[in-house]
Amino acid sequence: MKNIKTLSMYLPQFYRTPENDEWWGEGFTEWTAVKEAVPVFEGHHQPKAPLNDNYYNLLERSVMEWQAGLMKKYGIDGQCIYHYYFKDGRMTLQKPAENLLQWKDIDMPFCFCWANERWIRTWQFDPWADKFRKGEIGEQVLIEQKYGGREDWEKHFEYLLPFFKDERYIKVDNAPVFAIMSPADVYCLEEMLSYWRQRAAENGFDGMYFILSGDMPYQGADAILRHTPHSFYNRHRNMDKQGVFTFDYELLWDRIMDEPPHACCRTYFEGMANCDDTPRRGQNGVVLEGFSVQAFYEGMRRLYQKSLELGNEFVFINAWNEWGEGMYLEPDQEYGYQVLEALKKAQEDTVSEKTESTPLEQDRSFEKQIERAESKSRKFQKSYKCLNRWLENLEKDKHLYDYLTQKGIETVAIYGCGELGRHVLAELTGSSVSVKYLIDQNYKIGRSSLKVVSPEDGLEEVDAIIVTPIAEYEKIESKLREKTKADIFSLEEIVYDI
Repeated sequence: MKNIKTLSMYLPQFYRTPENDEWWGEGFTEWTAVKEAVPVFEGHHQPKAPLNDNYYNLLERSVMEWQAGLMKKYGIDGQCIYHYYFKDGRMTLQKPAENLLQWKDIDMPFCFCWANERWIRTWQFDPWADKFRKGEIGEQVLIEQKYGGREDWEKHFEYLLPFFKDERYIKVDNAPVFAIMSPADVYCLEEMLSYWRQRAAENGFDGMYFILSGDMPYQGADAILRHTPHSFYNRHRNMDKQGVFTFDYELLWDRIMDEPPHACCRTYFEGMANCDDTPRRGQNGVVLEGFSVQAFYEGMRRLYQKSLELGNEFVFINAWNEWGEGMYLEPDQEYGYQVLEALKKAQEDTVSEKTESTPLEQDRSFEKQIERAESKSRKFQKSYKCLNRWLENLEKDKHLYDYLTQKGIETVAIYGCGELGRHVLAELTGSSVSVKYLIDQNYKIGRSSLKVVSPEDGLEEVDAIIVTPIAEYEKIESKLREKTKADIFSLEEIVYDI
């Protein structure tokens, strides 16, 4: 298809680094987790293995030549390479991109996706932890992330500039494409993007083209990327599968197709081959069920058609080589080249002519987005008011544990692993009220050393459960009543009643 480019996410984790040697054990690479994966439930296909045991080293030129050849043959127009840049300009996993910059004759178009979250470790989530244990269980910051000011932004831009100047670097109207995985974490986002646009213009480009991951446009974004699978699934802990989180593969595709573009911003959607991150997470992993080559073909064909109708320049795929998460296009021992062949067929079978959506369809899409934005606004307002009252209480030396202790509560569980939930945990830690575990349907792995359970699981008895998603309290409280005899409090109720 001439009107649209296919970009796959590219993980540069397949070679030895000093950081991996230090944190995980000598010689560790992504292949270590892949090789040592084990089936978690009956019928679970692990370990995955590359075709012909091709456990490559990304520092070898022949590997990138091989990958570039596959890309050209099967319709991958570019790699969106994860870029790891941290506080004070510290980097890791940068060597493959730096080598590619020097190997000008390798036909591998590329751009960067800044994976800008800090790196943390929580040992109990890692199947290989016992083998490579180096410290106590619990959250450990491996590399801190800080964004600094103009001097830091300049240093980062100067590192990126030689890549932007490369003829193979992907651009939109002479503006280098640069994606950011977690824009909400960047407190100086608007100022930093504006500065980089200015510096790009001073170096002969027509600014920069920023693609920010998420479901709402950020100030300074040219487009947003709905990242898959995380934007679309609601994980369910499947007790028939040893408690692993599972989700239906074809249902995930349906959710991608049902999602409207944002009315105010170019919206890119991302397809995926599969997902099984149990090599990294063990029983806390996610497994998509129902994957087949045919289902992948159908999903990608629909996604190409949707993207053409939206007039999008790109379709993203997660991923080229995320072997530790079971998301890869590269040939493996189970399917050989079938996934790549299905991708090529999906491109060939997509109708090239754009079709216009009707005004009624556009109106419904806009109304749906307005409703969603209003709902988010209401939730934000409630959370802001609650947080403000909480801070006022702290100024008066009034604490959450005062309220709980007065009611004779000694043990609690916290519902919700978002910002408010983590603040509750921080305030109660070290107090007379003991937090036994956390409850969350879609928790973010690595946020806490405490046990996290799904609300569908059996709940260990505690004196009380504190619900931190306060806007959904009534719905959550009703479901919890069916599973526990504990007192159930909204965080909002506590902070206003202290």
